[in-house]
This record gives sequence, C-alpha cells and structure tokens, in this order.
Amino acid sequence: MEFNFENIKRKMLRKYPVFGSIISSVKYEIVDATHRVKTAATDGKKIYINRDYLSTLSEDEQVFVFSHEVCHIGLNHIFRSKDKDKEIWNIATDAVINQYLIKDGLPMAKGGIDIKDALNYDADGLYKILMEKKEKNKQQNQKGKNTENSQNNSNEASENSEGKDKSFDDVSHIGHDEHSIWEDAIKEAEIEKKQGNNNQHKEQARINENEIFENNEKEKIKRAQDVMSKIYDKRRGLGGVIHKVYFDDIGKASKAVTNWKRELRRSIELEDEQWGHKFSDKSNGYKARIEDVECDEQPETEIILDTSGSVRVELL
Repeated sequence: MEFNFENIKRKMLRKYPVFGSIISSVKYEIVDATHRVKTAATDGKKIYINRDYLSTLSEDEQVFVFSHEVCHIGLNHIFRSKDKDKEIWNIATDAVINQYLIKDGLPMAKGGIDIKDALNYDADGLYKILMEKKEKNKQQNQKGKNTENSQNNSNEASENSEGKDKSFDDVSHIGHDEHSIWEDAIKEAEIEKKQGNNNQHKEQARINENEIFENNEKEKIKRAQDVMSKIYDKRRGLGGVIHKVYFDDIGKASKAVTNWKRELRRSIELEDEQWGHKFSDKSNGYKARIEDVECDEQPETEIILDTSGSVRVELL
C-alpha cells in the first residue's frame, strides 16, 4: 500500500480538529526494520511508524494508526502513565482511543485492543476497573496455590474468569502500537525538569477523554456551519436567496417515528416534471435522481434527514 502522508494529514485534520495543532506540528518519522519500533509509537515529540508495518495497512487504517498516536499525545497519556501499572495503563488508553476512532468510522488496525465498553469510561476510569480485575485474578490464583487441589482450583478460576466480564478479558496483548519508548520520554522529561525546562504537556493532571472527544464533535459541527455560512454569504453577495443552516443530532430511535419517504414525497410533490420523483422506481432500477431534473425554482427550506446514521457532518 502506497503512503500519501499529506492526504492522511488532511483526513486527520477533518476528523480531529481539536488536535489540529498537534497534527500540524508533530514530527513524523518512517523507520526501517532495524529500528526498535516494529509497528507504531510516539514519545510525545515524534510519531514513529515502521515502513514494513505501514505497507500492510490500507489508507484508512493508516489514518487510524496515526490518529491513535496523535490522541496519545493530545490526551497526555505518556506522562499520565507515571506511577501506574504500565501494562494496564497501556491497555486502558488504547482501548478508549480505539473505540472513539471506530465510532468515527475508521477501521481498526489488526491487533488493536477492542473493548466495546471502553467508550463509557475515560482512561483513568477504565484503568481502575482493569487494575481491580487484575488484583482479583491475582488473589484467586494465590488462593488456588494454597489449597491441596491447587491445580484444579487454578483451572476452575481460569474457566470462571473466561465466562465473566468478557469485554475486559483477553486484552493482555500489546495492541497494534508500542509504548516501550514512553519510559524513555518520562526519564527525559525528568531531566529537563531538573534543568528548569518545564513543559505544560508533561503534567500528570487527569484528562477526561470523553469530554475531549465531545468537544471534537462540537468543533466539527461548528466548522461545517462556518463553511455553509460562507457559501450562503457568497450567494447573498451574488443576489441569491439567504438561507440559514442548522445541524443537529436528534439521537437514536428504537423504531421509525414516521414514514420518511412519504414525508419527503409530500414536501416535493409540486410538479411531477419539476422534481421527477415518480420516475424513480423498480421499473428503471431507481435510476432517476432529483439532480437530473431541471428545476428553476429553489425551495425556501432544504432538509437533509439521515435515517441510516451513515451521513457525517463533514460530508455535508
């Protein structure tokens, strides 16, 4: 798979404007097979990705991987890892980031940590749950060793563990990226701190990932509104009709609240020849399209109603 970095950056900037400054300023380095990074990683200053690993990814998966590393930087996961269980913190941060990237329509790179429930927590909250589970499993294993049937009890505990909280089990693998260089980054930051070179990004203060990604969605909607406003301002300058555009998410419905096809048909059923909605049916394979039919008049109100959940704000 070819690597078009500028295209990947554009996609990241559209999807994650809240991390725009990081996407634009952070350094990116493609490394070869001799480098310690075999997949992807970041030390907070630079994002590394192995050329061989990169070649196995589709472009959308490349966007996923680079966005994942940008999120680690923007959410300060490296320096928040200090004094934490490294493996569990790695799992917690990866799990939360991955679910938001998946929610944004990006395909997760193979080997990524996939915990569906992670969307309900910030990294610290998920870390706490995973640590409690690790401690519980440790106690169960220790208890099994202290009994006469230690082997049997150990197997039974393992079987019971596999049947419960499956979403938080089987996540001990490293994931698609590597965090081994985080410790070096922390040591370097400590040295800089002693030398008086403080950095605001190297604080351990808790960050709520959920709030950051919610703000990102708001920013995307605001940018879409700004773009549409510029378009209509231009129309107004050319003597066109002034329109006001609203973007809103009305949430999810368990069942259809009305027949949207009927509502749309009624709203445009002024003249058959004008809109041509009746020319699109089974007989012609639904080939007729509204944009194929000439229309001199512009409706005063245009409504785009997405009932499938497949249309994203940036597409509008």
